[in-house]
Amino acid sequence: MDRVEAVQAAKEYAKELFADEHISEILLEELNFDPDKDEWLITVSFAHTRPTPQATTPLARGRLFGDRQYKVVHIADRTSEFAGVTDRLLTPLA
Repeated sequence: MDRVEAVQAAKEYAKELFADEHISEILLEELNFDPDKDEWLITVSFAHTRPTPQATTPLARGRLFGDRQYKVVHIADRTSEFAGVTDRLLTPLA
């Protein structure tokens, strides 16, 4: 699997996994390869087309980084299969 295929797969997996959350505007943010695990780590961000419960909290993520959520999609290189998804936590610049 090459990097372009990995990014396309990550975006498709994100669409599928978060379909019930009404996401849109899926963007590539970061692309890494972990040779020890033989997997691609692709950070994607996306917007929600409807308000989420967390948008009403005092320290809502949206107030710091816009109305986007960031996820790392893990894809096995040899099989192109979904291996997992994790949060990509961002910290504000001082």
